[in-house]
Amino acid sequence: MSQSGKPDLFQEIQSRITEIRELVVKLNSTLTQQAATANNLSDRIQELDNRSKSLEDERQSLSSDKGVLETELRQKAEDYDALMAQFEKVSAEFTSISASEKGTLDIRQLLPLYIALVEDIYAARPHIRILYLLHGEKGTAEAGMTRQEITKASGFMPAAVLAAIHDLANAGFIGFNMETQLITLERRIFE
Repeated sequence: MSQSGKPDLFQEIQSRITEIRELVVKLNSTLTQQAATANNLSDRIQELDNRSKSLEDERQSLSSDKGVLETELRQKAEDYDALMAQFEKVSAEFTSISASEKGTLDIRQLLPLYIALVEDIYAARPHIRILYLLHGEKGTAEAGMTRQEITKASGFMPAAVLAAIHDLANAGFIGFNMETQLITLERRIFE
């Protein structure tokens, strides 16, 4: 220690400055880490917001699809009810014709009934429309049509056409290749 005590004070000040510098370095390091953490949190929040928006869009899309399917289902039920009502009328008419003829029925009497049944009642259904389209001209029907061509030509919704195709294929009227989507006539019923 010097007489005036200045060197000890000077060393102490230098020691304190060194400590302060170390504290400043530590504070800068901590601030840098906290800034990086804040950036990561901000990025994560943005990512979660984007995911939330995406899920909301998907929910709305599914809700819309559900509404369309419910509407389609109601329409199918109404169509079925109307078809059954028409069928009951035709069945009653057939029964009355059969009863009036006492069991002897001329095929010519059935022809108007058959025409009414096919052209008026079932013509608005995809099954009969598909069969009409596939019959086409003799010689041209053997080539078949694709499911997309039948959908465009019939004017029905793709789901209704696909359901009718499967029904007709199961009944043996048409052949349906799932891979090529080609539909061919297996049994000719209209000339």
